Formats: sequence, C-alpha cells, structure tokens
Amino acid sequence: LKHARRVLSSSGNLFVRFPARHDHIDMAAALGQVFGDQKPHLITFPGPRRPGLSRPGPRSDRETMFLVQVTSEAVYNPKMLPVDLPGANQHDANGAFRWDTLERPAFSSSGGTHEFHGATPSPGRCWKFSLDKMEDLLAQGRIGKTSSGRWALKRYADEVPPVEAPLDWEDIPSRAPRSEHVTAKGNPGSPQEPLALMERVVEIGSHEGDLVVVIAANECGSGAVACHRLGRRWLATFQTPGGLDIIRDRLLA
Repeated sequence: LKHARRVLSSSGNLFVRFPARHDHIDMAAALGQVFGDQKPHLITFPGPRRPGLSRPGPRSDRETMFLVQVTSEAVYNPKMLPVDLPGANQHDANGAFRWDTLERPAFSSSGGTHEFHGATPSPGRCWKFSLDKMEDLLAQGRIGKTSSGRWALKRYADEVPPVEAPLDWEDIPSRAPRSEHVTAKGNPGSPQEPLALMERVVEIGSHEGDLVVVIAANECGSGAVACHRLGRRWLATFQTPGGLDIIRDRLLA
C-alpha cells in the first residue's frame, strides 16, 4: 500500500480487492494508516458461490473492494442510472412526456394571474411563468392543451437527470463467462476476474489516456485487457510467468 501511494498522482485512485473471507475492517484500518483522512468507498459485488455457503438469508458470497481517492482531485466517473418519469405516456416528435400544471399556489397578488389565450389560473392560484415566458414556451411547443382543454406544460422523460448508481454492483457476473475463459500455462485452476468487473473499475477511476497500474494481476490479466479496450495506458505485474503469454494472446485475439 505504501508503494502504491508513492506512485499515485493527486488525481489517482487505488482499488483494493479482497475475498469475502477477509475482514474489511482490518483492511480499512490499514488504508487509513497509509492514506490518512481519505475515507475509502466500499464496493460489493457477487462472488462465486462456495461450498457450504448455500443457505437461507442474505448472500454470504459477496466480494468486496475498496476505492481510495488520493485527494479530492481524484478522478471519479460513477455509473449513472436513468430515472423513470411517472406518467410520461404521451408522445410527440421530441419523445415521451407528461402534462404538468402551469399553475402554483398564489401567495401574493404578484403571482401572475394574467390571461393566457383566453385562460386564467384557477381560484387561489397563479401561473408559474410570466406572460412573455409562457408565449416563448408555446412557440417552442413546450405548452399545449390537454384532452380536457387546459393549458399545460410538457415535461419530457429525458429531462429527468440520472442518478449515481450505488456501489453494490449486482449487475456484475460472479464468474467470467465461458467466452472469456482462458487458462494459464501450468495452472489450470488460475483465477479469472470477469472483464465487466475490471472495465467498471477502470471506467470509474480513470480517463482515456491515463496510466493504470495493475498490481499482482492474476494470470488471466482481465485488468490489463480492460485497460487496453478502454484506451488506457497500463502496466501490470504477474504472479506466474504464464500470465504475460495469456494477456498477449487475449489482446491479439
């Protein structure tokens, strides 16, 4: 960890992955000693099912990873999830939308009770916008009449901002799919990370063109392959001599 801290830039990140059987509290304490006040983010994702762990209740075969941001300037590109807009069942040339009211409660006489194309707000309410703004929205096609004949505002589904995905990555496969499976020379039981996991890590913690160091890469080198696919420069260390051959074969495939 100390060596990793020395080579990281101020915008760098460290991802530390360890199996579920290891105590993440001890790892968090070790990270705190090296990185100081930078609180690590805990990431969890499905791990391979192990004998003896198939029992009722919460999954016990979770794998865990820490993300440590060296400084507040560290790269962080979280996965964003779209948010559904309830009631967006109308459609026009710009996409799905729903009708939203143009009125709001009238708290004062300055709330905007002007006439708009023959319509006035309901008693005790006022328009949300000035007359000029409403005319502009009408010209843009953002205001229209509902089936009941009331003027209303179109709110499009794609205008709802996405939200940051939680760091519980249920969509990551627990095992590398058969199409990715390779075997290190002389080690038929070599571990292999799903490429989807390593690509998620690389995307979150770096930009295209950044240098990523994969320390103690497993023999199948999914981290290095992910970096290559996503346009990152990379360096990797290996635990067996066969690892370099497999990465070369995967990159040339």
